[in-house]
Amino acid sequence: MAQNSSIWKGKGSKAGIHVTDYPASREIADYLLYRTGLEEGAVQETYVYDTEARSGIGLLYLKFGSLRFSAVHSKESISLAESGAILFDCRMPHRIVIDAAAEYAIVYFEGHGIPFYRKHLFAGPASFQDASHLGQLSDLSLLTAREEGNRILQNLVITRLLSQVALNAQPPHKKAPSYLSEIKAELETQYYRKHTLEELEQKYHVNRYRICREFKEYYQSSPLQYLHRMRIQTAQDLLLETDMKIHEISYEIGYESVNHFIHHFRKNIGITPAEYRSRL
Repeated sequence: MAQNSSIWKGKGSKAGIHVTDYPASREIADYLLYRTGLEEGAVQETYVYDTEARSGIGLLYLKFGSLRFSAVHSKESISLAESGAILFDCRMPHRIVIDAAAEYAIVYFEGHGIPFYRKHLFAGPASFQDASHLGQLSDLSLLTAREEGNRILQNLVITRLLSQVALNAQPPHKKAPSYLSEIKAELETQYYRKHTLEELEQKYHVNRYRICREFKEYYQSSPLQYLHRMRIQTAQDLLLETDMKIHEISYEIGYESVNHFIHHFRKNIGITPAEYRSRL
């Protein structure tokens, strides 16, 4: 059964934000993509607030007016007009800025397929993806309706929506050299090991400067930046799903120094691991 609660945000604002939570059964959580929450906002004046870090992926759909959406700890931002939409990584705090008036909805998704879509939607440093071409889809009404609704039908709509945006986000197909694909797979599956450019150069018999240049060309980051991102993504899941201590997670994902881990976590996410865990 959906649980409703009305809250008010924004200094001096007379507009309200209504939040509805959708608890899922274990069967749903194990097998389907599903809504975990719906936030509905109707604002009639200048208004700024930050979303809190949480698990899953969010869809912001602007029904009326205009707003700016940005990652709190980076320079990336986008402006939305009526019927605009954005998919964003909920694990990072984001900022919504309304200059005059806006009516919008934020739908939060969870489920077993979220890590796959997160990887393909938010490649590189991006933490959100423009989905405005979905703004006219009638299916959005199924996701922005306050009623709990049919979970199987919602799974179908969410899967199609995430898949379509992920496909549109892919760069024009350009097959990477086989040695780069092998390096990428190694960093994704063996992120807990120590990797250096010298070792990659020796193993793949390719000059380290060429490795860096071509890896960035195909994957939008250097090999070591990609390695840190794989580690931090794993850390986020461990912080959310386990009771492991910060230093235990640091060692588990390949950092010998917990300070080194905290530095890279803050650099990628904008807050420390402890702050991230406390906000969930």
